[in-house]
Amino acid sequence: MRWWLALLLLLSMPLMAKDPSQSMVTLRVTSQDHDHYSPWVRGREQTEFFHGFLIRPGLFLTTAAELAHHQHITLTKIGMNRRVPATVQVMDEDANLALVKCEDPALLEGMVPLEIGPDRLEGLELEICRLEGDALLRQPVHFLEPSGIFSLHNAFRYACDLSVTTSGAGWAEGIFHDGMLMGISYNYNGKTKEMRIISPVGIRRFLEDVDDGRHDGMVYSNLYTKNLYHRPHLRSKLGLPQEGGGVFVAKVPRLSSEYGLVKVGDVLLTVDGYPLNSRGKVNWEPTGPIDFEAIIFRHQVGEVVEMGLFRDGKPMVVKVPLRAMPERPYLIPQYQYEGRPSYVVYGGMVFQVLTRKFSRLWNNKWPTSIHRNLVYRMDNAHIEAEEGRVDHVILNRVLPAKVNVGYQDLRQRVVESVNGKAILSIADLKGAFDAAQAGSYVEIVFEGGIRVVLSVDEVKATQASLFETYNIKEGHHLP
Repeated sequence: MRWWLALLLLLSMPLMAKDPSQSMVTLRVTSQDHDHYSPWVRGREQTEFFHGFLIRPGLFLTTAAELAHHQHITLTKIGMNRRVPATVQVMDEDANLALVKCEDPALLEGMVPLEIGPDRLEGLELEICRLEGDALLRQPVHFLEPSGIFSLHNAFRYACDLSVTTSGAGWAEGIFHDGMLMGISYNYNGKTKEMRIISPVGIRRFLEDVDDGRHDGMVYSNLYTKNLYHRPHLRSKLGLPQEGGGVFVAKVPRLSSEYGLVKVGDVLLTVDGYPLNSRGKVNWEPTGPIDFEAIIFRHQVGEVVEMGLFRDGKPMVVKVPLRAMPERPYLIPQYQYEGRPSYVVYGGMVFQVLTRKFSRLWNNKWPTSIHRNLVYRMDNAHIEAEEGRVDHVILNRVLPAKVNVGYQDLRQRVVESVNGKAILSIADLKGAFDAAQAGSYVEIVFEGGIRVVLSVDEVKATQASLFETYNIKEGHHLP
C-alpha cells in the first residue's frame, strides 16, 4: 500500500473509540448450504447472530466462517430499532476474516472506528465483549501463552480463565484492552478453557492487504519439517553441534513458495533472523515461543522472507519471494465457504468429490463412521494436489433401482477408473460416462479392485424415472 494512501485514510478517520459499544454491531446472517449427502438438494436456511467491528468508515470486520453460504445480511446496533442491509466486500477464507460494507447514515451515526491493539495479549487486562439486545456484556479474561498456531493465518489457541455459561460463546466476539481491539475469537472449548483467537498480527496483515483496494490473500508456505530434538546421531551426520537448534527439511512441495530454493536435507536454522530451537519454535515477541510458520504468515504476498539454512556442512541464507495461496493447494480443500458440492448421478450411483463437509455429516464421529480409506485421506488432507489429480472422486451411496441391482450396498469407495480411463477429477468421471457408446457397458473400478458393470442403454432408459422417484432436478454439477 502506498504511503500517501495510508496517510489520507488515517486523516479521514474520526478519533478512535474507548467504549466498544460505539464500534460494535450485531450481524444477522441468513445462510443456506446444500445437503452434502444428497447434493442436488438445498439445505434448510439458517439464521444466526454474530458480531462485527467498525474498522474503517462503513466497513465492519468479522470472521469469514460466519458468512459461509450467506444469502442475506443485516446489521443493527445498540439503540437502533431496525436492521439495515449489508454486503460482503472482502472474504478471505484462509485468514478467516471478512469485511462487511454498510453505508446507512443512521447506523454509522455516532459510531467510531476501532484501533488495533498491540500484538501481545499476555499480561494485559482484557475483556470479551458481546452484544445482547441493547446491552453490552463485558467479561474480564486472562490469557496464558498460546499453545499453537492454527491453519494458515495468525490465529492462536490460548488457555484462559474465562467462565462462560452462554451458549455460542467464542464465536466472532471481540477481545478488548482499553478500547482497542486485541483479537476476534472464533472458538471456545468450555471443558479445556481454551479459545482460538485471530490475533492483532493477523488482523493487521489482512487490513494492510485490502487497504490498497486489492485483495491478494495469504502467502503460501508448506514446508514439511522434522524436529531434531533428542536426535544426536542425525545431528552428527549433518555436521550440526549437539546443543544447537534447527529443524530438518523433509519435503518441499512444488506449490510452496520455497520450492526450488530450499532443498530436502537442508536444516532450517532461522526465519527472518529468528533462531529456531530443535522443535521448530521461535521466540517471537507477540506470543513467546511459537511455531516458526507464524513469522512467515505475517508477510504479504510479494514480500521476501529470509531463511537461514545449513546445507552440505555450511551455513547459508536464501531469500524467498512469497507467493499467493493457490486456488486449490490441497486435494481436500481446507475451507468451503461458498459454492455448491460437485456430483454426478449415474445409474442411481451418487458420485461426489470427497470434502470436509461430507465427512462432517457424521459430526465428530466420522473417523469411526466412514470407510477407512476415506479416513486415511481425511487424515492426510494437507497433502498437496498431485500432478494431474484434482479431486478424490468417491461413490457416496447407491439409490436402489432395477438398473443397479447387485450393487446397492456399495458406498464410500474411491473411484480409480471408468472403462480403463483414470479418474483424476469429477469432470473426468462425467466425461467417461458421456463417452460410453450405446449398446456397450460402463465398467467402474474402485479402490481395492471392486468392479461395477452397468448397461449404457439401461442407464439411459431408466434415468428419467429414477430422477423423478428421488426428486433429482439435476443429474450433475461440475465446478
